[in-house]
Amino acid sequence: MKNLMMLAAALLVSAPVVAATTASVNVNFRAQVASTCHVIGSPAALPGGLLGAVDASVANYSALNNTATSGGSAGFVIECTEGTPVTVTATPTDGAPTTVTSYGAASTPAAMKLFKGSDFLTGLYTIQVNKQASASQTSGDLYGGSVSYRPDAGQWGAPAGAYNSILTVTFEYN
Repeated sequence: MKNLMMLAAALLVSAPVVAATTASVNVNFRAQVASTCHVIGSPAALPGGLLGAVDASVANYSALNNTATSGGSAGFVIECTEGTPVTVTATPTDGAPTTVTSYGAASTPAAMKLFKGSDFLTGLYTIQVNKQASASQTSGDLYGGSVSYRPDAGQWGAPAGAYNSILTVTFEYN
């Protein structure tokens, strides 16, 4: 037994010192940013110049002198993830759609009728969409604009009264 204890003591004294070891692992993180858009703000709180024209107004039309134009802001702004492809289209209730082909410039005037029952007033509308590119990591690209409508001159056969119609503005993105 005495020999066994001396052997154990000798093993403890002569045991090699083991150095500390380390190991490392790389963990890779990945994020896929989706193209997305949403409606933001009220016209009064939006960046200057993004909307263009003032709030919608009524054209006081006279067949004698067609000087009034009904104009107005789109009333909203769309914010999209930076670089999201966006297509903007305006479609009148009774007509063909117009696709906005350049930002900051008015579209080619397109036909649109305003109605009062079965009576109508013909005219042309234009749409202008302005784009403000993303300015920081916390804001996206902003789209807003204005629309206007000008009745055609010389419509003596349109009875007096209030006429209206709807222009649907569609923002498509992917």
